[in-house]
Amino acid sequence: MKIALITGISKGLGEGLAKILLERNYRVTGLGRNDNPNLNGGHYRFVSLDLKKPDKIKTIKPLLQEMANEQPESILLISNAGVHGACGAIGELDEDKVLETFNVNLLSPVLLSNVFTDVFAPLSLHKRILNVSSAAANSPIPGGSTYCQTKAGVEILTRVMFEEQKNKPYPIEVIAIRPGRLDTPMQAELRHLPNLPMGPILRKAYEDGALKDPLLTAREIVEKFVDSPIESGTTYTLE
Repeated sequence: MKIALITGISKGLGEGLAKILLERNYRVTGLGRNDNPNLNGGHYRFVSLDLKKPDKIKTIKPLLQEMANEQPESILLISNAGVHGACGAIGELDEDKVLETFNVNLLSPVLLSNVFTDVFAPLSLHKRILNVSSAAANSPIPGGSTYCQTKAGVEILTRVMFEEQKNKPYPIEVIAIRPGRLDTPMQAELRHLPNLPMGPILRKAYEDGALKDPLLTAREIVEKFVDSPIESGTTYTLE
């Protein structure tokens, strides 16, 4: 039995990842505020978890312990959920949106990794964490500072966790993935924001057909980073 937990399954890349893993007979648990009617079957379940309130993440520990007791062959955590959140120049940001961006994009992956490691680190089964990042992690995008900061944080989380795990008896593998520009609802919102200077660039990418299909990208991620060996601690970029 192989188990996967995925955040942000209601649409876009998360939905695609869940579909591909279900095709591969994973037992998939979606975590988030909203379920997805396109995901169903006996190997799928949804657990409500509002990632805007990261203090609630510890409540899933009994669920993880239940999974550990089932003695699966492998356990996979994909921290995929993300919001563009607070857009605008420093000095013009909405404080609540800033907090939301950090809660969903950074604090949630940190705390999910924490409870996941707490439960599964002592076990000899195969364990892997995939953190979905972005090229924004090392790109100073005017108007997008909070998104850039949170994605940079996810990548340093990945590197630090690798250093902590590499000499453990049963190390957890962890990587970050920059999937590229996808044709998702978030992209649609971003290209029409008046306070994001790169909006015209995003609109042109859409008009030129340069955005990638989320389902095809999900399949590539599963083939390269779930089904195949990886170099833990690495940030991978998909072209």
